[in-house]
Amino acid sequence: MRRQTAYWLMGAIVLAFFVAWTLRESGSNVGPTELEAVQIGEIHPLTRWEEIYLGGQPSPKDLQALRAQGFETIINLRKVDETDWDESEAVAKLGMHYVHLPFSSPAELTDELFDKALENLAAAEEGKRLLHCASSNRVGAIWYAYRRLEGGLSAEAAEQEARSSGLRSSNLLEVAREYVANQQSATN
Repeated sequence: MRRQTAYWLMGAIVLAFFVAWTLRESGSNVGPTELEAVQIGEIHPLTRWEEIYLGGQPSPKDLQALRAQGFETIINLRKVDETDWDESEAVAKLGMHYVHLPFSSPAELTDELFDKALENLAAAEEGKRLLHCASSNRVGAIWYAYRRLEGGLSAEAAEQEARSSGLRSSNLLEVAREYVANQQSATN
């Protein structure tokens, strides 16, 4: 009986190593299952979930670092007059896709803007993508809605992730909650 148990245990260990090696070799590790703080250039704050990165404003040099790391899309929530350089031009010169969804107040955070942001976040074919604003506060509101509607997280878990990504505004969170409630009631 001991010998049979030992063989079974050795077989299980060999199988576990084989599965781990196969997953590693196939590139199945797309990323963490929860937000992870990361560092690329001087972008602060910066968190990651799978191929989606959430952060503050990147500089032109940071955009180069993002491109070097395989980023395909930059989603900017800032208005044009919030920076003194042309981000869309810098992104285009690096061969990345630029999505501009500007808002600066809760009143400007419309259902249409949410829809477009969530569509861009969910687009797996876009590869690595950065969603950013100045400090990741606005990003957190979008992230809350994305994780509630696309990720199926509870309100509490989505809020925790949103705050971890940079959300500080209770007004933006309230708009995101209303958007989620409207979307959920429309599908029921």
